Amino acid sequence: MKQFIFTMALLVGLAVPAWGDYETGLMAYRNAYFEEALRNWTPLAIDGDARAQFYLGEIYVDGMGVPINLHKAVRFYRQAAEQEHPGALARLGMLRARGRGVSQNYAKALAWYRRAAVLGDLDAQYRLGFLYEAGRGTQPNLEHAFKWWAIAARWGDPDAAKERDRIKAQVNSQVLDSLQQQVMLWRSSGGDIYSY
Repeated sequence: MKQFIFTMALLVGLAVPAWGDYETGLMAYRNAYFEEALRNWTPLAIDGDARAQFYLGEIYVDGMGVPINLHKAVRFYRQAAEQEHPGALARLGMLRARGRGVSQNYAKALAWYRRAAVLGDLDAQYRLGFLYEAGRGTQPNLEHAFKWWAIAARWGDPDAAKERDRIKAQVNSQVLDSLQQQVMLWRSSGGDIYSY
């Protein structure tokens, strides 16, 4: 009888869904219990949970409760990015743009940011505007800068709205009308801004 009860308890324990560990890790992370978050998320990350992989990247990139380890951060971000995690894609763009943990490469940063931006990452949309305006990783293109800042502004980024308004007068008025229409249609197209 004791063996049966032990076996049943073990089976019930194994049946607990993985999200419980993720949620426990998230609560620990939000309360700055980073070692507890690591304990909860590491097995999930190994099993391929993109959310856990992203947050492990966050922990290692900023050294939260552990020494900064950019190699591990990049590895976890890449694993999450392979599953199209927008935050991980944006972080890889930021690391490439700054040359942190990887060689600085604006063209690769632009590509990471673009993938994240199309998936709705506001930070990536905002940063894309600057890369296009300055011509980093691409030719300078005020229309693309305006478009990405307008998209981010439409979804609530006040800093992007300021940048959009700052360069608005520099964009050809005929092109501006087309860009504004594209921004309005962006979400209904599934986020594919280049389909217009």
